[in-house]
Amino acid sequence: MAEIVDVAPELAAKIDRLYSAALKDDKTIVRLGTKLQKEPLSASEIRTLSERLGRHASDALREVLTPEALPDGRVYWNIAERTIKPMLEKVYATENAVQTASQLLLDKKNGINIAISKGIDPTDRINEVLNFAVNSTTGEQISNALNDPVKTTALDFLDDFKKANAEIRNGLGFKQTVVREYDGVGLANGRRPCNWCIGRAGTWTYQEAIDHGVFERHTGCGCTIEVISSDEVTNEEYTATEDIPF
Repeated sequence: MAEIVDVAPELAAKIDRLYSAALKDDKTIVRLGTKLQKEPLSASEIRTLSERLGRHASDALREVLTPEALPDGRVYWNIAERTIKPMLEKVYATENAVQTASQLLLDKKNGINIAISKGIDPTDRINEVLNFAVNSTTGEQISNALNDPVKTTALDFLDDFKKANAEIRNGLGFKQTVVREYDGVGLANGRRPCNWCIGRAGTWTYQEAIDHGVFERHTGCGCTIEVISSDEVTNEEYTATEDIPF
């Protein structure tokens, strides 16, 4: 009986090497990392970093997880959990670290002392990508499952962090304004507009944004979602120097 070889560790190691090398070679990511040592990143810079992390993760996964490298040419669940999942968890952790560091620097500048929350638990979003890959039966389907879904998930991590911290600040009385801009790409390769996204575009209060699903995005969505937080509390219940226990 032929020995069954566990390919997951080798595949995971290859993915990690490719991803790490891509980050080191990405001059934009290196520049933003250097800037963050001294000053906060702008919303557009953080968005750029998120897009690049998602693209590098997608590229590494698609290069390694090919039918030729996979048993029976399939991404079985046990393989997906040990290759795709840790890659996406790494993207999530990096995005949270970057946004936390940037927000702390910005808060310090504005004399605000608020605990920073991690983004919403990423398990459901990660499992959605895993399901796409596991249910793929051809090389093209696997590649597609690891393309836009991975890139969109990286942006979802970004939005989830904004949403979690906007909730905290809104509760403390800091006015939160959510601005969503339609990417203009639309559906069917641009042949028709995406009414789903258009209906969520605009300027909203935090509660309006929650009620209308403004923080959500579909696979391939490139809309820009920004949260503008006032640096002045709008009620008298919060003291800026107070540690808030979350």
